[in-house]
Amino acid sequence: LDEYSRDAGWTMERAEERKLSFAARDEQLVLADCPGKIDDKTRTVVEPADAMVLVVSDQRQDDADKWREFAAENDLELRYDLTTTLDRQKEPRWTDRDAGRAIIRSVHNDEFESDETTAYDDTTRRILKTIAKELLSASERQ
Repeated sequence: LDEYSRDAGWTMERAEERKLSFAARDEQLVLADCPGKIDDKTRTVVEPADAMVLVVSDQRQDDADKWREFAAENDLELRYDLTTTLDRQKEPRWTDRDAGRAIIRSVHNDEFESDETTAYDDTTRRILKTIAKELLSASERQ
């Protein structure tokens, strides 16, 4: 297994199963997490999708560009484009609200465990809550 397969055995057969599972859903909103690698399995899983929320670390912006291209090539609307950071010097904020671009900040795992803090600061929590509300609202209109 490569680093993107995890222990679940990310195979083409599994990707087909997931695609069929998503396509058969009766709900207007289905969220799925794709591994960071773009390959035939990823293309298969996203076939039923209309839109995408991109969440990429500030350390992996080259990957973000690949996913933006992937969205365009697969006719996926890029609803939100989020950059995650652990850097306390970078303030979480909407960088382009109309385009759905934002920086969100989390804490390091060791801080989360030792400081008994929440995973997100208030601004990041508000951004994520806004996104969730907007996605639900959009799905109810369909």
